Amino acid sequence: YEISTRDWSSDVCSSDLFVRSSNQYLTVPASGDAFTLGSADFTIEAWVRLSSLPSGGGYPGGYWICGWGATNSNAGFDFYITDVNIVLNLQNFASPTVSGTHGMVTGQWYHVAAVRSGTSLSLYIDGIRVATATSSDSAYAPGDAIAISAAEPSGAISGNWDGFIDDFRITKGSNRGYTGSTITVPTSAFPDVDGSLIK
Repeated sequence: YEISTRDWSSDVCSSDLFVRSSNQYLTVPASGDAFTLGSADFTIEAWVRLSSLPSGGGYPGGYWICGWGATNSNAGFDFYITDVNIVLNLQNFASPTVSGTHGMVTGQWYHVAAVRSGTSLSLYIDGIRVATATSSDSAYAPGDAIAISAAEPSGAISGNWDGFIDDFRITKGSNRGYTGSTITVPTSAFPDVDGSLIK
């Protein structure tokens, strides 16, 4: 399946490379309730490329795309992969909200997206919906920060991503039209001003 017409292999140097260790993550401070997603629509997406595959399921074996929550606590918002699945938890790590098989391999770029539309939650990889579920739960409120490549802003060594993350974007209050069994994968870098919280 063709990801896009963009040559992502040429963008490695402009992407963020994370190595699985305690200091390989980004903390993004919030302003007020900017990252409080509640029960409204949202879209979290990025291009990712793995240097290695997770050794197992969940924490600590999984690789986090992003997360926020209390330090060393199950409570929190999590978007991550295990050795087999891609997972989104709205409120608590111990109770995955939606999960599906990812089929990722190392050395290849993938567009991943976690989308909420009403009470419907969907996970997409390269434009194909790989999981769906229904939940009216509110997303965990992040407090003052979120983490990219970690399960929480404290950046614990377990759970860090191993590979590249590029064009990470959170859109609050919109599913960006990402509905149905397939979506159109972006073919260029995300614009700077389009309602996104992080780019």
